[in-house]
Amino acid sequence: MKKLNILCLIIILMISLTGITRAQDTTMTPPQGMEDTTMQHPDHHGGMMGEMGEEMKEMHEEMMEMEMTGDPDYDFAQLMIEHHKGAIKLSEKQVDEGEADSVVALAREIIEDQQDEIDSLEEFVDNHEPQKSDDTEMTGGGDHLMKDMDEMMLQMQEMEMQEDQDHNYVEMITMHHRQAIKMAENYLSHGKDENLKRMAQDMIDKNQEQITKFDSWKMTHE
Repeated sequence: MKKLNILCLIIILMISLTGITRAQDTTMTPPQGMEDTTMQHPDHHGGMMGEMGEEMKEMHEEMMEMEMTGDPDYDFAQLMIEHHKGAIKLSEKQVDEGEADSVVALAREIIEDQQDEIDSLEEFVDNHEPQKSDDTEMTGGGDHLMKDMDEMMLQMQEMEMQEDQDHNYVEMITMHHRQAIKMAENYLSHGKDENLKRMAQDMIDKNQEQITKFDSWKMTHE
């Protein structure tokens, strides 16, 4: 009888140990094909932010390292050239990887518009001798512009990226456009060259029109 009881206890103990081992295996080893699902999303988001954010970081650094001349027209043109290059890089990525036809079409439009403006701005810089101004709050020379740029970069870094290239592009290019509008509006208050001022106003109008289109797209793609 004692031998039977001992045998029963041994069997129960073996069954218990087998159950614990299986539970541990289930906890530590996810089913095949789902090994790192919980980690993939943050990495994926971070990767997308890394690719798109890196373009903005380069633009930001280029603008911050530029030597301002004190001429509001010349400095605005230089800064806007670099700013436009950032928008083109973002838009080229959207053209390559985007899925929403309407957003890709807008990205192509931005590339074309801003490349044309870069060409005009570069022509202005090449043919304009900088004239120093006493206006310390002019565009590009004041601390307010650099503060705005820093704030834009911080907002981009804090953006919640999604597994959706279209959504991420719309969010970042909208923020980028709003920064361009602020720069152009500030320039209009201090600029002197009439042709460049007309170009700045055209930038404001185009960017605002495109922001409105992006906002409309977001409303139907939440």
